[in-house]
Amino acid sequence: MTDQPRWVDPNRPDSPQPRTSFILTVTGALLVLVVVATLVGVVLTSRSTDDPDSGIAIHLVGANVTPEHPFTASVLTAPVTISEPAASSFSALLQQIPIRSDRGARPVSGRVEGLYGAVPNGSPCDVVTLANYLDADPGSAQAWASALGITAQQIPYYLNTLIPVVLMGDTWVTSYNREGDATSQQTVLQAGNAVLIDQVGVPRVHCASGAPLGPPAKDSMARFHVDGDAWPGFVPQSVLVIKYAADDNAPGTAKLTLIDITSGQQITQTPGGNIDLGGRSAALPDPAAMNVPPTKG
Repeated sequence: MTDQPRWVDPNRPDSPQPRTSFILTVTGALLVLVVVATLVGVVLTSRSTDDPDSGIAIHLVGANVTPEHPFTASVLTAPVTISEPAASSFSALLQQIPIRSDRGARPVSGRVEGLYGAVPNGSPCDVVTLANYLDADPGSAQAWASALGITAQQIPYYLNTLIPVVLMGDTWVTSYNREGDATSQQTVLQAGNAVLIDQVGVPRVHCASGAPLGPPAKDSMARFHVDGDAWPGFVPQSVLVIKYAADDNAPGTAKLTLIDITSGQQITQTPGGNIDLGGRSAALPDPAAMNVPPTKG
């Protein structure tokens, strides 16, 4: 006797309906895809922020800290501390500087009043000692000068045009270290770092390491992952970026207005005069012409 095919009665309450079975199967597959996509997204997000092999590194350098492979010994004259009145004065300025979406940071003219701090009745950096350190080490002097686009013979004259200041806000720069020849890296210097700035307000020397500095890469902060321990209050979107010459429409000035880091009051300072050069001078590059994105790093 031939077996009769077993048909399922779709009207029986205990019988699975073909359409319902199909819908359940499709729904289950979609849920699996959603879960998998979510897990992949979480993994990729984690890699972009935590994996040192993903993206590009931006190094963090805390205030009064000497990073690895310095060009010279520190030329800080004393540890820097920003008072509450000075920090409050700068905070009011920072709130007026908008975040630019294509940079993921806050571009600002280096000549804005109150952008930098000053040590009352003194200097945070010993510029003469820095010049002497480099003069005593021709190899370092050559690498140092090359990073800034000048010659070793121009170093003392160039240093004599700079202003020792204190960073009032976390600031993005291209820094150079003495690992072999000058090696560049993108860096955020914490507020409280002492630097030398040029006549258009661009940081040019990190005083705790003697390292030359330049404008940062023309890129977005969002593309970088942090290398180093973040300090309390570090927020990438609050990092300052000094505008390139092509973007900086601030008027030129013979003096810069700084914040006294003790009192919080504004003071003016004239660039240069850090070294007694006996009346000698040398031709130097135009600071505005040097304020361009780096060709690498």
